[in-house]
Amino acid sequence: MVDPLPWDDLITIPGGPFIMGNDNGAEVERPQHVVTLPTFRIGCYPLTNRQYLRFLREGGYTEPRWWLPDGWAWVKQMKVDAPALWRHPLYARPEQPVVGISWYEAAAYARWWSEHTGRRFRLPTEAQWERAARGNEGRAWPWGNRFETSRCNTAEAKHGQPTAANAFANGKTPEGVYDLAGNVWEWCRTRWGRTLQTLEHPYPYDPADGRDDEEERYARIIRGGSWFDIWPQASPSNRRRYLADARSNNIGFRLVEERG
Repeated sequence: MVDPLPWDDLITIPGGPFIMGNDNGAEVERPQHVVTLPTFRIGCYPLTNRQYLRFLREGGYTEPRWWLPDGWAWVKQMKVDAPALWRHPLYARPEQPVVGISWYEAAAYARWWSEHTGRRFRLPTEAQWERAARGNEGRAWPWGNRFETSRCNTAEAKHGQPTAANAFANGKTPEGVYDLAGNVWEWCRTRWGRTLQTLEHPYPYDPADGRDDEEERYARIIRGGSWFDIWPQASPSNRRRYLADARSNNIGFRLVEERG
């Protein structure tokens, strides 16, 4: 259970108000507004294949207590026993973010890791994710207010696959969080709607309206863009979505630790 590399490092994000959304972005990013969050800790990196291997070795796909009911039903129906691209040579290096993973798998890993650490880990809400990426001042990019191709793995970088989770040190946030623009999209806890076509939780963000609940079948928010997407898709205010049981070669996740 002890990883010799610091992939499990967490960065503390102080509580308080921050600017969420973008009045110059797509309609789903409007209106820009202020959201107040309590302090939380977020993974320094997207979760890597090296980390996810622990879940596999511990029988992660055979133990129902780590899965939400809909997720466990999906595992049994589809006979899932590993991420979809677990052995693919483009995506299987230990230091790459794990991909080919559904929202259900990401949520199950969070429950498993919580049990093994005795702490409370979950997928980030989209508000937590955006706060980590943009700071409390609402910067345009994780590193500042101007996009620079050399700072992240988007299509312009022409890698054609995910890079190591720590490859772009010059793209980390001032707080020290890596890969919040490009490399892989990241699953968030937040609901989009019951279908891909219907946004049921528009802005302003309201944590009390049930949008961050984990139960029931909903398409879920993904954030951050990826190696496959052009740079505007990697904007930290960009909101996209994917079905909870869908898997892709450019979607992964990271965890947050919550207190209380």
